Amino acid sequence: MALRTKQRLLLVKTEGSSYGADSSPTGSNALFINDDLQLSPLSGATTQRRIIRPYRGAYETSIVNTQVGITFSVELAGSGTAGTASAVADLLRCCAMAQTVTASAVTGTAAAGAANTITLAAGTSTVNDFYCGQIISISSGTGSGHIGVVTAYNGTSKVATVAPISTTFVPGASSAYTIAANVSYRPISTTSGVADTSATITYNIDGVQHKLLGCRGTFTLNMALGEFGTLNFTITGIYASPTDTAQSTYTVAYANQSVPLVYRADNVRATRFFGVAGCFQSITLDAGNTVIYRELIGCTKEVMIPDGQTSGTVMMEATSIATFDPFTAALSDGTSGALSSVIYGSAGGRVSLVVPRCDLGQPSYSTMDGYEMLNLPYTAIPSASGNDDFYLVYS
Repeated sequence: MALRTKQRLLLVKTEGSSYGADSSPTGSNALFINDDLQLSPLSGATTQRRIIRPYRGAYETSIVNTQVGITFSVELAGSGTAGTASAVADLLRCCAMAQTVTASAVTGTAAAGAANTITLAAGTSTVNDFYCGQIISISSGTGSGHIGVVTAYNGTSKVATVAPISTTFVPGASSAYTIAANVSYRPISTTSGVADTSATITYNIDGVQHKLLGCRGTFTLNMALGEFGTLNFTITGIYASPTDTAQSTYTVAYANQSVPLVYRADNVRATRFFGVAGCFQSITLDAGNTVIYRELIGCTKEVMIPDGQTSGTVMMEATSIATFDPFTAALSDGTSGALSSVIYGSAGGRVSLVVPRCDLGQPSYSTMDGYEMLNLPYTAIPSASGNDDFYLVYS
């Protein structure tokens, strides 16, 4: 019987501390995927028997290893409930991302405040950049009603730098604030031996089931004007023999996936690059993980992530040099600036991207609608503490 393309189901579940052991995803682990999914059931290299013989013809070919590749994209959307991880969480975790869940809002009274900065109360985190990407609002006192997203945080002084979501963000001493419940993701450097940094993926095509074990990978984030934001995953796993298996029962609604918002002016807030609130067309971020499949004699098969170098591109309307001079910034070693953008819907459907330290590459011009645009490649630079190249936050 022919297999119907429409009848495809993808299930993802992290494997805990048992790397490569089937975590048995069920219908509750289903997630929305776009129709660009591509599976390479046996994607390892091949070798041939190149023997001498007295006639023409092809050589026998053998597959060197048993890795599997799969690529697909998912919509950039929250879970629908602030402080609850979205369905994409297990994918992010197997792409060398640490997850921090803040299930309830954090409240406090500011020790000080000024335009686009707030000093949080004693007892808040001592970790630099801990609150990056999180949404903060002033509930009473100076600046009541002001809302913003944290783009930098000093764990010693408790000073948070904020890009306004409302028209302005100007708190003062004794302003009461609320940091929304959220689920935050940032890169990590070690995956081997760390729980929940690998996943089992089940891909069922109309009753033919492929299972990928020990999955790890990388992703790109794309936000372009007039489109839905996407996370585009490239995942590598260990081969398991496909089987004829009925699809898991799942609901069309899918668990923990809200309806996404189009990336357009009405839905996007706090977009800044090097402190400039310009006119933006698109933002991309490539997690840049180096993904290696290792199958050595006498050792366990494993997909590994030995390195990651995050980069991306910002496309914005060109301005006067007085407003924004990317050329001087690109030529100045050590000069960096923050990138932020928030898809701002209702609670549970908000997604923030913050890159605290962007090193600017080679700016170039392009034309759109008869106007000059700047194409600005950047590299995300970790601090001396590391593992803080960028923050992706659902709130």
